[in-house]
Amino acid sequence: MKVAFDALERAYGSIEDEANEAALRVLRSGKYILREKGDPQTALETVIKSK
Repeated sequence: MKVAFDALERAYGSIEDEANEAALRVLRSGKYILREKGDPQTALETVIKSK
């Protein structure tokens, strides 16, 4: 059982890290959206919807 929990923890940790890195890349590449919207979450959602 502990092995399963460890595997899940590793998987979620890596997914979270990848998501954070992707969000940073999007925010860096989409600074113009931040200036327009002013809210990082809104900017991120705008970029995601536009893809």
